[in-house]
Amino acid sequence: MRFKLRRAAALCLAAAMLLSLAACSDTETAPMEEIEGETIGEEIADIAAADDVFSLNSDQSGTFNPYTDSSVYNHMLMPLVYDNMFELDSSFNLSSRIISDYTCSEDATSWSFYVDNTVQFQDGSYLTAHDVAYSLLRAARGTEYGARLKNLVGVSALSDELFMVSLYEPNRMFPMLLNIPIIKNGSGSDTAPLGTGAYKFNSDHTALELWDGHPQAADMPIDVIYLKEYNEPEEVISAFEDSLIDLVQNDPTGISDLGYGSANEKRYITTTNMHYLGFNQNSSFFCYPKFRIFLTYVIDREKIVTELMGGAGVAATLPISPVSPLYNATYASYFNFNMDNAALALQNAGASDQDADGLLEFLMGAVKVDIKINFIVCGDSAVKVTAAREIAERMRELGLEVNLRELGWSDYVTALDEGDYDMYYAEVKLSADFNLTELLTEDGSLNYGDILDPGYDTYVGDYLAATDADRQMYCELMCQYLTQSAPIVPICFEKTEMLTHRGVVSGASPTQYNLFHDFAGWTINLGREGGAS
Repeated sequence: MRFKLRRAAALCLAAAMLLSLAACSDTETAPMEEIEGETIGEEIADIAAADDVFSLNSDQSGTFNPYTDSSVYNHMLMPLVYDNMFELDSSFNLSSRIISDYTCSEDATSWSFYVDNTVQFQDGSYLTAHDVAYSLLRAARGTEYGARLKNLVGVSALSDELFMVSLYEPNRMFPMLLNIPIIKNGSGSDTAPLGTGAYKFNSDHTALELWDGHPQAADMPIDVIYLKEYNEPEEVISAFEDSLIDLVQNDPTGISDLGYGSANEKRYITTTNMHYLGFNQNSSFFCYPKFRIFLTYVIDREKIVTELMGGAGVAATLPISPVSPLYNATYASYFNFNMDNAALALQNAGASDQDADGLLEFLMGAVKVDIKINFIVCGDSAVKVTAAREIAERMRELGLEVNLRELGWSDYVTALDEGDYDMYYAEVKLSADFNLTELLTEDGSLNYGDILDPGYDTYVGDYLAATDADRQMYCELMCQYLTQSAPIVPICFEKTEMLTHRGVVSGASPTQYNLFHDFAGWTINLGREGGAS
Protein backbone atom coordinates (compact mmCIF):
# COMPACT_ATOMS: atom_id res chain seq x y z
CA MET A 1 0.00 0.00 0.00
CA ARG A 2 1.33 3.46 -0.86
CA PHE A 3 0.11 6.74 0.56
CA LYS A 4 -0.72 9.26 -2.16
CA LEU A 5 -1.56 12.95 -2.16
CA ARG A 6 -3.15 14.84 -4.96
CA ARG A 7 -0.42 16.77 -6.67
CA ALA A 8 -1.97 20.19 -6.15
CA ALA A 9 -2.50 19.44 -2.47
CA ALA A 10 1.06 18.20 -2.15
CA LEU A 11 2.45 21.34 -3.73
CA CYS A 12 0.27 23.54 -1.51
CA LEU A 13 1.60 21.67 1.51
CA ALA A 14 5.17 22.04 0.27
CA ALA A 15 4.68 25.77 -0.19
CA ALA A 16 3.13 26.19 3.23
CA MET A 17 6.06 24.35 4.78
CA LEU A 18 8.53 26.50 2.90
CA LEU A 19 6.80 29.70 3.99
CA SER A 20 6.70 28.69 7.64
CA LEU A 21 9.52 26.21 8.07
CA ALA A 22 12.14 26.69 5.39
CA ALA A 23 13.24 29.47 7.70
CA CYS A 24 13.24 27.11 10.61
CA SER A 25 13.96 23.48 10.32
CA ASP A 26 14.49 20.86 7.58
CA THR A 27 18.36 20.99 5.99
CA GLU A 28 22.05 21.74 6.59
CA THR A 29 24.58 24.37 7.59
CA ALA A 30 27.27 26.72 6.48
CA PRO A 31 30.71 26.63 8.07
CA MET A 32 31.37 29.05 10.91
CA GLU A 33 33.55 31.23 8.68
CA GLU A 34 30.46 32.19 6.69
CA ILE A 35 29.39 35.02 8.98
CA GLU A 36 28.45 38.32 7.45
CA GLY A 37 27.65 41.76 8.86
CA GLU A 38 28.77 45.33 8.62
CA THR A 39 30.91 47.17 11.16
CA ILE A 40 28.62 48.84 13.65
CA GLY A 41 29.09 51.96 15.72
CA GLU A 42 28.83 52.42 19.48
CA GLU A 43 25.15 53.43 19.36
CA ILE A 44 24.16 50.21 17.60
CA ALA A 45 26.43 48.19 19.88
CA ASP A 46 24.56 49.63 22.88
CA ILE A 47 21.26 48.51 21.39
CA ALA A 48 22.64 45.02 20.76
CA ALA A 49 23.51 44.83 24.46
CA ALA A 50 20.26 46.42 25.62
CA ASP A 51 19.49 43.81 28.31
CA ASP A 52 21.17 41.07 30.29
CA VAL A 53 19.02 38.17 29.12
CA PHE A 54 18.89 35.93 26.08
CA SER A 55 15.41 35.87 24.53
CA LEU A 56 13.72 34.06 21.67
CA ASN A 57 10.34 34.58 20.05
CA SER A 58 7.44 32.19 20.69
CA ASP A 59 3.74 31.80 20.02
CA GLN A 60 2.04 31.55 23.39
CA SER A 61 -1.33 30.85 21.77
CA GLY A 62 -0.01 27.64 20.23
CA THR A 63 1.33 24.45 21.74
CA PHE A 64 4.89 23.52 22.64
CA ASN A 65 4.41 19.97 21.45
CA PRO A 66 6.67 19.08 18.49
CA TYR A 67 3.89 16.99 16.92
CA THR A 68 0.96 19.39 17.31
CA ASP A 69 2.48 22.88 17.11
CA SER A 70 2.01 24.83 13.89
CA SER A 71 4.10 27.86 14.81
CA VAL A 72 7.40 28.50 13.09
CA TYR A 73 8.65 30.18 16.28
CA ASN A 74 7.73 27.31 18.60
CA HIS A 75 9.11 24.79 16.14
CA MET A 76 12.48 26.54 16.27
CA LEU A 77 12.65 25.99 20.06
CA MET A 78 12.07 22.25 19.97
CA PRO A 79 15.71 21.02 19.71
CA LEU A 80 16.49 22.76 23.01
CA VAL A 81 13.86 20.66 24.82
CA TYR A 82 13.65 17.48 22.78
CA ASP A 83 16.59 15.41 21.55
CA ASN A 84 16.19 14.21 18.00
CA MET A 85 16.43 10.49 17.38
CA PHE A 86 19.35 11.27 15.06
CA GLU A 87 21.23 14.48 14.35
CA LEU A 88 22.67 15.52 10.99
CA ASP A 89 25.57 17.91 10.80
CA SER A 90 26.35 20.24 7.92
CA SER A 91 27.99 17.43 5.94
CA PHE A 92 25.12 14.99 6.49
CA ASN A 93 27.02 12.94 9.11
CA LEU A 94 24.81 11.07 11.57
CA SER A 95 25.09 11.07 15.35
CA SER A 96 22.73 10.23 18.22
CA ARG A 97 22.57 10.20 22.02
CA ILE A 98 19.26 8.31 21.76
CA ILE A 99 20.26 5.34 19.59
CA SER A 100 23.25 3.26 20.69
CA ASP A 101 23.28 0.95 17.65
CA TYR A 102 21.23 0.06 14.58
CA THR A 103 21.25 -2.51 11.80
CA CYS A 104 19.21 -3.27 8.72
CA SER A 105 18.22 -6.46 6.94
CA GLU A 106 19.97 -7.60 3.79
CA ASP A 107 17.22 -6.10 1.64
CA ALA A 108 17.16 -2.85 3.70
CA THR A 109 13.41 -3.04 4.39
CA SER A 110 13.70 -4.04 8.05
CA TRP A 111 15.62 -2.03 10.66
CA SER A 112 16.55 -2.74 14.28
CA PHE A 113 17.28 0.19 16.59
CA TYR A 114 18.80 -0.13 20.05
CA VAL A 115 17.96 2.62 22.52
CA ASP A 116 20.36 3.98 25.13
CA ASN A 117 18.42 3.31 28.33
CA THR A 118 20.73 5.55 30.38
CA VAL A 119 19.20 8.67 28.78
CA GLN A 120 16.75 10.39 31.13
CA PHE A 121 13.62 12.43 30.64
CA GLN A 122 13.36 15.71 32.52
CA ASP A 123 11.33 14.03 35.30
CA GLY A 124 14.17 11.59 35.97
CA SER A 125 12.57 8.57 34.28
CA TYR A 126 14.62 6.61 31.80
CA LEU A 127 14.16 6.45 28.05
CA THR A 128 12.90 3.20 26.53
CA ALA A 129 12.34 1.84 23.06
CA HIS A 130 8.60 2.31 23.65
CA ASP A 131 9.14 6.10 23.90
CA VAL A 132 11.16 6.27 20.69
CA ALA A 133 8.79 3.98 18.76
CA TYR A 134 5.84 6.07 19.93
CA SER A 135 7.58 9.28 18.79
CA LEU A 136 8.33 7.78 15.38
CA LEU A 137 4.69 6.77 14.92
CA ARG A 138 3.55 10.27 15.91
CA ALA A 139 5.99 11.74 13.38
CA ALA A 140 4.78 9.45 10.59
CA ARG A 141 1.16 10.46 11.17
CA GLY A 142 1.79 14.22 11.25
CA THR A 143 2.19 16.84 8.55
CA GLU A 144 5.67 18.04 9.54
CA TYR A 145 7.46 14.69 9.18
CA GLY A 146 4.88 12.48 7.46
CA ALA A 147 5.99 13.11 3.87
CA ARG A 148 9.54 11.91 4.46
CA LEU A 149 8.25 8.86 6.39
CA LYS A 150 5.62 7.67 3.90
CA ASN A 151 7.79 4.62 3.18
CA LEU A 152 7.15 3.44 6.74
CA VAL A 153 5.03 0.27 7.12
CA GLY A 154 5.17 -0.20 10.86
CA VAL A 155 7.06 0.30 14.13
CA SER A 156 7.16 -2.18 17.00
CA ALA A 157 8.96 -2.00 20.37
CA LEU A 158 10.14 -5.52 21.29
CA SER A 159 11.69 -4.57 24.64
CA ASP A 160 12.80 -1.51 26.58
CA GLU A 161 15.99 -1.52 24.52
CA LEU A 162 14.96 -2.65 21.02
CA PHE A 163 12.39 -1.52 18.47
CA MET A 164 12.00 -2.52 14.83
CA VAL A 165 10.88 -0.66 11.75
CA SER A 166 9.63 -2.10 8.45
CA LEU A 167 9.60 -0.23 5.14
CA TYR A 168 7.72 -0.66 1.88
CA GLU A 169 10.79 -0.01 -0.27
CA PRO A 170 14.49 -0.55 0.52
CA ASN A 171 16.36 2.46 1.88
CA ARG A 172 19.77 2.10 3.49
CA MET A 173 19.77 5.84 4.25
CA PHE A 174 16.59 5.62 6.31
CA PRO A 175 18.29 6.87 9.54
CA MET A 176 18.98 10.17 7.77
CA LEU A 177 15.23 10.79 7.84
CA LEU A 178 14.96 10.27 11.59
CA ASN A 179 15.92 13.67 12.96
CA ILE A 180 12.60 13.65 14.79
CA PRO A 181 11.93 14.84 18.37
CA ILE A 182 11.64 12.23 21.14
CA ILE A 183 8.76 12.60 23.61
CA LYS A 184 7.51 10.36 26.40
CA ASN A 185 5.27 7.46 25.43
CA GLY A 186 1.59 8.50 25.56
CA SER A 187 2.25 12.26 25.83
CA GLY A 188 1.35 13.14 22.26
CA SER A 189 -1.61 15.31 23.24
CA ASP A 190 0.21 17.25 26.00
CA THR A 191 0.78 20.98 25.52
CA ALA A 192 4.47 20.57 26.38
CA PRO A 193 5.50 16.90 26.68
CA LEU A 194 8.55 15.85 28.63
CA GLY A 195 11.76 15.70 26.62
CA THR A 196 15.32 14.53 27.12
CA GLY A 197 16.95 17.81 26.06
CA ALA A 198 19.02 20.21 28.11
CA TYR A 199 16.18 22.69 28.69
CA LYS A 200 12.62 22.39 29.93
CA PHE A 201 9.69 24.79 29.86
CA ASN A 202 8.82 26.64 33.04
CA SER A 203 5.26 26.38 34.36
CA ASP A 204 3.76 29.13 32.20
CA HIS A 205 5.96 28.53 29.12
CA THR A 206 7.58 31.96 29.32
CA ALA A 207 11.11 30.59 29.66
CA LEU A 208 13.32 27.61 29.01
CA GLU A 209 15.24 26.62 32.12
CA LEU A 210 18.41 24.56 32.16
CA TRP A 211 17.74 21.03 33.42
CA ASP A 212 20.56 20.15 35.76
CA GLY A 213 20.07 16.42 35.17
CA HIS A 214 21.31 16.65 31.60
CA PRO A 215 24.85 15.26 31.15
CA GLN A 216 25.96 18.45 29.37
CA ALA A 217 24.23 20.87 31.73
CA ALA A 218 27.53 22.34 32.92
CA ASP A 219 28.58 23.02 29.32
CA MET A 220 25.46 24.87 28.21
CA PRO A 221 26.04 28.54 27.41
CA ILE A 222 23.16 29.96 29.44
CA ASP A 223 20.87 28.97 32.31
CA VAL A 224 17.62 30.63 31.23
CA ILE A 225 16.26 31.46 27.78
CA TYR A 226 13.33 33.84 27.98
CA LEU A 227 10.39 33.45 25.60
CA LYS A 228 8.76 36.59 24.25
CA GLU A 229 5.79 36.80 21.89
CA TYR A 230 5.66 38.90 18.74
CA ASN A 231 3.19 37.81 16.09
CA GLU A 232 3.25 40.26 13.19
CA PRO A 233 6.33 40.44 10.93
CA GLU A 234 6.83 44.12 11.70
CA GLU A 235 6.74 43.36 15.43
CA VAL A 236 9.33 40.60 15.05
CA ILE A 237 11.67 42.86 13.08
CA SER A 238 11.34 45.68 15.61
CA ALA A 239 11.83 43.33 18.56
CA PHE A 240 15.00 41.94 17.01
CA GLU A 241 16.39 45.33 16.05
CA ASP A 242 15.69 46.57 19.61
CA SER A 243 17.36 43.46 21.09
CA LEU A 244 14.14 42.31 22.77
CA ILE A 245 14.78 39.00 21.03
CA ASP A 246 18.33 37.92 20.27
CA LEU A 247 18.14 35.38 17.44
CA VAL A 248 15.93 34.95 14.39
CA GLN A 249 15.93 32.83 11.27
CA ASN A 250 15.02 34.20 7.85
CA ASP A 251 14.41 32.87 4.35
CA PRO A 252 15.92 35.58 2.10
CA THR A 253 14.73 33.90 -1.11
CA GLY A 254 11.15 33.21 -0.06
CA ILE A 255 7.89 35.09 0.17
CA SER A 256 8.45 35.22 3.94
CA ASP A 257 11.70 37.22 3.70
CA LEU A 258 11.37 39.75 6.51
CA GLY A 259 14.15 42.06 5.36
CA TYR A 260 16.19 42.45 8.53
CA GLY A 261 18.80 45.21 8.65
CA SER A 262 22.52 44.68 8.17
CA ALA A 263 23.73 45.60 11.69
CA ASN A 264 23.97 41.98 12.78
CA GLU A 265 25.83 38.74 12.19
CA LYS A 266 24.46 36.41 9.55
CA ARG A 267 25.17 32.69 9.40
CA TYR A 268 24.03 30.89 6.27
CA ILE A 269 22.41 27.46 6.53
CA THR A 270 22.50 25.39 3.34
CA THR A 271 19.26 23.52 2.90
CA THR A 272 17.90 20.65 0.82
CA ASN A 273 15.42 23.05 -0.81
CA MET A 274 16.21 22.65 -4.51
CA HIS A 275 15.28 25.16 -7.23
CA TYR A 276 14.85 23.45 -10.58
CA LEU A 277 13.20 23.58 -13.99
CA GLY A 278 10.51 21.05 -14.78
CA PHE A 279 8.91 20.16 -18.09
CA ASN A 280 5.57 19.08 -19.49
CA GLN A 281 6.35 15.72 -21.05
CA ASN A 282 3.32 16.20 -23.30
CA SER A 283 4.76 19.40 -24.77
CA SER A 284 5.36 19.19 -28.52
CA PHE A 285 8.91 20.41 -27.88
CA PHE A 286 9.94 19.18 -24.43
CA CYS A 287 8.52 15.70 -24.91
CA TYR A 288 11.90 14.94 -26.51
CA PRO A 289 14.89 14.60 -24.11
CA LYS A 290 17.17 16.06 -26.80
CA PHE A 291 15.25 19.35 -26.52
CA ARG A 292 15.54 19.47 -22.71
CA ILE A 293 19.25 18.80 -22.28
CA PHE A 294 20.37 22.17 -23.68
CA LEU A 295 18.75 23.99 -20.76
CA THR A 296 21.38 22.90 -18.25
CA TYR A 297 23.89 25.03 -20.21
CA VAL A 298 21.50 28.01 -20.40
CA ILE A 299 21.30 28.53 -16.63
CA ASP A 300 23.90 30.93 -15.25
CA ARG A 301 23.71 29.39 -11.80
CA GLU A 302 26.51 31.42 -10.27
CA LYS A 303 24.86 34.66 -11.34
CA ILE A 304 21.54 33.50 -9.94
CA VAL A 305 22.89 32.56 -6.51
CA THR A 306 25.36 35.43 -6.11
CA GLU A 307 23.56 38.35 -7.75
CA LEU A 308 19.87 37.50 -7.85
CA MET A 309 19.74 35.55 -4.56
CA GLY A 310 22.33 37.69 -2.78
CA GLY A 311 24.45 34.68 -1.90
CA ALA A 312 21.55 32.78 -0.35
CA GLY A 313 22.08 29.67 -2.45
CA VAL A 314 24.66 27.21 -3.75
CA ALA A 315 24.75 26.41 -7.46
CA ALA A 316 24.08 22.79 -8.42
CA THR A 317 23.79 21.00 -11.75
CA LEU A 318 22.91 17.71 -10.03
CA PRO A 319 19.90 17.00 -7.75
CA ILE A 320 22.24 16.47 -4.77
CA SER A 321 23.39 19.29 -2.51
CA PRO A 322 27.00 20.26 -3.24
CA VAL A 323 27.72 20.08 0.52
CA SER A 324 26.99 16.34 0.41
CA PRO A 325 29.94 13.98 -0.13
CA LEU A 326 27.80 12.29 -2.80
CA TYR A 327 28.00 15.33 -5.07
CA ASN A 328 30.51 14.67 -7.87
CA ALA A 329 31.80 18.17 -8.56
CA THR A 330 33.93 17.09 -11.51
CA TYR A 331 31.03 15.47 -13.34
CA ALA A 332 28.71 18.32 -12.35
CA SER A 333 31.05 20.88 -13.92
CA TYR A 334 30.45 19.40 -17.38
CA PHE A 335 26.94 20.88 -17.25
CA ASN A 336 27.78 24.39 -16.10
CA PHE A 337 26.56 27.52 -17.86
CA ASN A 338 27.91 27.67 -21.42
CA MET A 339 25.89 29.31 -24.19
CA ASP A 340 28.06 27.78 -26.91
CA ASN A 341 27.30 24.31 -25.56
CA ALA A 342 23.61 25.23 -25.36
CA ALA A 343 23.56 26.32 -29.01
CA LEU A 344 25.44 23.19 -30.07
CA ALA A 345 23.02 20.95 -28.13
CA LEU A 346 20.06 22.58 -29.89
CA GLN A 347 21.75 22.25 -33.25
CA ASN A 348 22.56 18.57 -32.66
CA ALA A 349 18.94 18.02 -31.62
CA GLY A 350 17.73 19.37 -34.96
CA ALA A 351 16.58 22.87 -34.00
CA SER A 352 17.50 25.52 -36.56
CA ASP A 353 16.19 28.71 -38.15
CA GLN A 354 14.76 27.18 -41.30
CA ASP A 355 12.86 30.22 -42.56
CA ALA A 356 15.36 32.99 -41.66
CA ASP A 357 12.94 34.72 -39.28
CA GLY A 358 15.44 34.78 -36.41
CA LEU A 359 13.65 32.02 -34.50
CA LEU A 360 14.36 28.31 -34.28
CA GLU A 361 12.11 25.59 -35.64
CA PHE A 362 12.34 21.81 -35.81
CA LEU A 363 11.01 19.18 -38.19
CA MET A 364 8.36 16.68 -37.21
CA GLY A 365 8.59 14.33 -40.15
CA ALA A 366 8.48 16.69 -43.09
CA VAL A 367 6.53 19.36 -41.22
CA LYS A 368 8.27 22.45 -39.88
CA VAL A 369 7.20 23.19 -36.30
CA ASP A 370 7.61 26.61 -34.66
CA ILE A 371 9.07 26.49 -31.15
CA LYS A 372 6.92 28.50 -28.73
CA ILE A 373 7.65 27.89 -25.07
CA ASN A 374 5.08 28.59 -22.35
CA PHE A 375 7.23 29.13 -19.21
CA ILE A 376 5.54 29.63 -15.82
CA VAL A 377 6.87 30.81 -12.47
CA CYS A 378 5.21 31.74 -9.18
CA GLY A 379 5.10 35.53 -9.25
CA ASP A 380 4.81 35.79 -5.46
CA SER A 381 8.56 35.16 -5.10
CA ALA A 382 10.74 38.01 -6.35
CA VAL A 383 13.82 35.80 -6.41
CA LYS A 384 12.19 33.10 -8.52
CA VAL A 385 10.77 35.70 -10.90
CA THR A 386 14.14 37.37 -11.49
CA ALA A 387 15.83 34.00 -11.94
CA ALA A 388 13.15 32.89 -14.41
CA ARG A 389 13.53 36.15 -16.33
CA GLU A 390 17.28 35.57 -16.55
CA ILE A 391 16.77 32.05 -17.90
CA ALA A 392 14.08 33.17 -20.36
CA GLU A 393 16.33 35.92 -21.72
CA ARG A 394 19.16 33.47 -22.30
CA MET A 395 16.77 31.18 -24.16
CA ARG A 396 15.68 34.07 -26.37
CA GLU A 397 19.34 34.76 -27.19
CA LEU A 398 19.43 31.27 -28.72
CA GLY A 399 16.48 32.08 -31.01
CA LEU A 400 13.70 30.56 -28.92
CA GLU A 401 10.32 32.23 -28.53
CA VAL A 402 9.58 32.22 -24.80
CA ASN A 403 6.43 33.51 -23.10
CA LEU A 404 7.21 33.86 -19.38
CA ARG A 405 4.03 33.93 -17.30
CA GLU A 406 4.47 35.25 -13.75
CA LEU A 407 1.46 33.80 -11.96
CA GLY A 408 0.03 34.22 -8.49
CA TRP A 409 0.27 31.11 -6.33
CA SER A 410 -3.26 29.87 -6.98
CA ASP A 411 -2.99 30.37 -10.74
CA TYR A 412 0.47 28.77 -10.74
CA VAL A 413 -0.84 25.64 -9.01
CA THR A 414 -3.80 25.50 -11.38
CA ALA A 415 -1.53 25.75 -14.42
CA LEU A 416 0.65 22.93 -13.09
CA ASP A 417 -2.32 20.75 -12.28
CA GLU A 418 -3.91 21.30 -15.69
CA GLY A 419 -0.68 21.00 -17.72
CA ASP A 420 -1.01 24.57 -18.99
CA TYR A 421 2.73 25.08 -19.50
CA ASP A 422 5.76 23.76 -21.36
CA MET A 423 8.27 24.38 -18.58
CA TYR A 424 8.10 25.67 -15.04
CA TYR A 425 10.37 27.08 -12.35
CA ALA A 426 9.84 25.40 -8.97
CA GLU A 427 11.28 24.64 -5.58
CA VAL A 428 11.10 21.33 -3.74
CA LYS A 429 12.08 20.46 -0.19
CA LEU A 430 14.02 17.21 -0.59
CA SER A 431 14.65 14.87 2.31
CA ALA A 432 18.20 14.40 3.59
CA ASP A 433 18.66 11.22 1.53
CA PHE A 434 17.87 13.21 -1.67
CA ASN A 435 15.08 10.84 -2.61
CA LEU A 436 13.67 11.93 -5.99
CA THR A 437 10.81 9.42 -6.06
CA GLU A 438 8.02 11.98 -5.68
CA LEU A 439 9.43 14.10 -8.51
CA LEU A 440 10.33 11.48 -11.08
CA THR A 441 8.18 8.37 -10.74
CA GLU A 442 4.80 7.82 -12.34
CA ASP A 443 2.85 7.89 -9.07
CA GLY A 444 4.96 10.63 -7.48
CA SER A 445 2.90 13.36 -5.82
CA LEU A 446 5.16 16.06 -7.33
CA ASN A 447 5.39 14.55 -10.82
CA TYR A 448 3.61 17.45 -12.50
CA GLY A 449 5.20 16.84 -15.88
CA ASP A 450 3.62 13.41 -16.37
CA ILE A 451 6.99 11.62 -16.33
CA LEU A 452 6.46 7.98 -17.27
CA ASP A 453 9.98 6.61 -17.81
CA PRO A 454 10.36 3.56 -15.49
CA GLY A 455 14.12 4.02 -15.64
CA TYR A 456 13.94 6.79 -13.05
CA ASP A 457 12.26 4.47 -10.56
CA THR A 458 14.98 1.89 -11.16
CA TYR A 459 17.91 4.28 -10.77
CA VAL A 460 16.47 6.06 -7.72
CA GLY A 461 15.59 2.72 -6.12
CA ASP A 462 19.07 1.31 -6.73
CA TYR A 463 20.63 4.43 -5.21
CA LEU A 464 18.46 4.26 -2.06
CA ALA A 465 19.09 0.53 -1.62
CA ALA A 466 22.86 0.74 -2.19
CA THR A 467 25.29 -0.22 0.54
CA ASP A 468 27.65 2.36 2.01
CA ALA A 469 30.42 0.98 -0.19
CA ASP A 470 28.38 1.22 -3.39
CA ARG A 471 26.28 4.33 -2.73
CA GLN A 472 28.59 6.78 -4.49
CA MET A 473 28.62 4.64 -7.62
CA TYR A 474 24.84 4.24 -7.73
CA CYS A 475 24.34 7.94 -7.02
CA GLU A 476 26.56 8.79 -9.98
CA LEU A 477 24.73 6.33 -12.22
CA MET A 478 21.44 7.95 -11.24
CA CYS A 479 22.81 11.44 -11.90
CA GLN A 480 24.20 10.38 -15.28
CA TYR A 481 20.82 9.01 -16.34
CA LEU A 482 19.14 12.24 -15.22
CA THR A 483 21.58 14.56 -17.00
CA GLN A 484 21.28 12.53 -20.20
CA SER A 485 17.48 12.69 -20.25
CA ALA A 486 16.81 15.87 -18.21
CA PRO A 487 13.34 15.26 -16.75
CA ILE A 488 14.27 18.13 -14.45
CA VAL A 489 17.20 20.56 -14.55
CA PRO A 490 18.58 21.60 -11.13
CA ILE A 491 19.51 25.23 -10.51
CA CYS A 492 20.63 25.57 -6.89
CA PHE A 493 20.01 24.69 -3.27
CA GLU A 494 18.75 27.46 -1.03
CA LYS A 495 20.40 28.88 2.08
CA THR A 496 18.48 30.33 5.00
CA GLU A 497 19.93 32.78 7.51
CA MET A 498 20.43 32.70 11.26
CA LEU A 499 20.74 36.29 12.47
CA THR A 500 22.17 37.40 15.80
CA HIS A 501 23.38 40.73 17.15
CA ARG A 502 27.06 41.37 16.68
CA GLY A 503 29.20 39.77 19.37
CA VAL A 504 26.33 38.10 21.22
CA VAL A 505 26.78 34.56 19.85
CA SER A 506 29.94 32.72 18.90
CA GLY A 507 30.72 29.07 18.20
CA ALA A 508 27.33 28.43 16.59
CA SER A 509 26.96 25.64 14.03
CA PRO A 510 23.26 25.73 13.04
CA THR A 511 21.78 23.17 10.70
CA GLN A 512 18.59 23.07 8.71
CA TYR A 513 17.14 20.53 11.11
CA ASN A 514 18.47 22.01 14.35
CA LEU A 515 19.24 25.69 14.69
CA PHE A 516 20.84 24.96 18.08
CA HIS A 517 23.01 22.09 16.90
CA ASP A 518 25.85 21.49 19.40
CA PHE A 519 24.46 24.21 21.68
CA ALA A 520 27.02 23.23 24.32
CA GLY A 521 29.68 24.61 21.98
CA TRP A 522 28.08 28.07 21.80
CA THR A 523 29.20 31.12 23.77
CA ILE A 524 26.55 33.74 24.54
CA ASN A 525 27.79 37.19 25.57
CA LEU A 526 25.28 39.57 27.13
CA GLY A 527 25.87 43.16 28.20
CA ARG A 528 28.82 45.40 27.38
CA GLU A 529 31.05 43.41 29.72
CA GLY A 530 30.12 40.09 28.09
CA GLY A 531 29.28 36.89 29.86
CA ALA A 532 26.22 34.67 29.95
CA SER A 533 23.37 34.83 32.42
